[in-house]
Amino acid sequence: MEFVHNNRVRKTDLADRTPMNQVPYRWYWKWSFWWERLLLRLVLGRRVGKIDHFGSTSIPGMPGKPIVDLQIAIDDSDFGFELHRIIERLGYEYHGENIELHQHLFTKGNPIRFNLYFLNPRSETWRKRTVFRDYLRRDDRKSDWIEYRDLKAKLAMTHAEDIRAYQDGKLEFVDRIVEQATTFYDGAGSD
Repeated sequence: MEFVHNNRVRKTDLADRTPMNQVPYRWYWKWSFWWERLLLRLVLGRRVGKIDHFGSTSIPGMPGKPIVDLQIAIDDSDFGFELHRIIERLGYEYHGENIELHQHLFTKGNPIRFNLYFLNPRSETWRKRTVFRDYLRRDDRKSDWIEYRDLKAKLAMTHAEDIRAYQDGKLEFVDRIVEQATTFYDGAGSD
């Protein structure tokens, strides 16, 4: 992945610190998110907006890599040096800004236990993540949930050493679900 840090584009390869092993859903992933969100909220206060849980660890029952993904709402102009230093004091390592997705990435742990993304809550990236998660959490979407679980298992086996290929292998499915979910939530089926 390419990130910009100190005005320099650099490749960040987190594969050596990112466990590719898919594990069964762990009940404590939700609690890990809540505790980490509480810590972040206590330290960051009103400097940031919503702190959200996304990814496989946010979908009940879904196997996944044992990494909790969090996204924190900020206005693009709000990401300053002070915020960056505060997050690093909590044990996070800064990897720079992904220009394509308009987000800043921090990780915590070795092996990585938390991915922390700062981005605008009105961004397309934020919307896709939350729509995808919410749609697969619905009881009436069980067939999509099963298809995603099976796809992730297959990709984890075939791309055990290549996290980028694993992620790319999910893109078509994710895009299809986001499109279905957007239609569902925008149409008569929304709650």
